[in-house]
Amino acid sequence: MLRIAVITIASLLATYATWANDFSHIRPERTPHSDWHRCDHHHSHADNELDTPRYSRVIVLSQDYVWPGPSIPLDPNHQAMLASGLYTQAEADAMTEEAIVDLLTKYGVDFRLSNPNVELDPATGVRTIDGLAIFLPTVIGANEQFFLVADTKYPDRARTHRWFDVEYGQIVLFTSSGIFTSGTHAGATYEANDLFSYGDINLLKKGANWQKKQNREVIKSRTSNLTKQSTNQWGFRQFNIALDLIDEDGHEGLYLAATAVLKEPVVTETNFLKNRPVMTWACPAP
Repeated sequence: MLRIAVITIASLLATYATWANDFSHIRPERTPHSDWHRCDHHHSHADNELDTPRYSRVIVLSQDYVWPGPSIPLDPNHQAMLASGLYTQAEADAMTEEAIVDLLTKYGVDFRLSNPNVELDPATGVRTIDGLAIFLPTVIGANEQFFLVADTKYPDRARTHRWFDVEYGQIVLFTSSGIFTSGTHAGATYEANDLFSYGDINLLKKGANWQKKQNREVIKSRTSNLTKQSTNQWGFRQFNIALDLIDEDGHEGLYLAATAVLKEPVVTETNFLKNRPVMTWACPAP
């Protein structure tokens, strides 16, 4: 019996060694590598645009919380943003102005205070153009429950379960429907409850000193396609979000997310909002 057991164990070890060798090329590395590592080490490329895409980096985030929650996560005058210690007042003000310029450039909507149609609430920093849209300072993930669950560039961030996302910036909520008449997106339509956003995605290591570069990564996010809302079977609004990304090295990526309000278990129990964003950076064309 002992001889059979030894032979069996030896056979299993040999099988494992063969498997490990066969699949070692797809196991995530345990150390950070350059953004383009995955591209440089996979020389095959798609024959056409419908083939499997190749990404230099993929990040997956996850956020769940009991609904109803804040339909718009307002951050009055960027108080949470400033309290985080990640931004100065000058940086917060600059982000506000950059968001206003981006919105004006793309959609022709002018939230500058020089526009007489803009009303400012000094207590919150909220700006309103009556009958068109509301401009709000916002924070998403301030409770440190917006988790990073996968990162192909830094696999250990997901393994430790200690990295999370906090997003600071601005959201513009449209309050009517119409057609944009100016800007680079002139001719596009908008509807009440459409969303425009602009800000920073902060990937942070929980409990660490975020002033140190190894504990924080900032990815800029921008709207080029307005976020649309739909309604599920329970009458809850849901969102389909698409954002342009720019990482710290200037590489352009894409953020796609769908939020859904689900009952667990179905029909009888608590409503949960579930959000599963995916960020991707495509390999450059060969």
